[in-house]
Amino acid sequence: MTGEEIDQKFLGGARVRTQKSGMADGVFDSDLETWLAVRRLVSFLPQNNRAKPPQVAGIPAQDQQAIGCFNPRVPPHTQYNMCDVINNLADDADFFELIPPA
Repeated sequence: MTGEEIDQKFLGGARVRTQKSGMADGVFDSDLETWLAVRRLVSFLPQNNRAKPPQVAGIPAQDQQAIGCFNPRVPPHTQYNMCDVINNLADDADFFELIPPA
């Protein structure tokens, strides 16, 4: 209709599914890489609906103090990196990020 030539990959490829429609969260280079990512994601989930999720030891005291510096209210309007906060709170800094920041 517009005179543009568009191939099938552009209409429904991985880029469209992850960046435009939001129907997918990750794109991987190979089947093996995809299966490893899925395996890692599932490792964060409990074995069934009655089981509790896997747990590790609590946050060490020095890390708890470091987390306090991310409080956005002191001083007001202070910017901070949310990925740093999550990595400090996550179990052993093991955080599986589905959608990286833009």
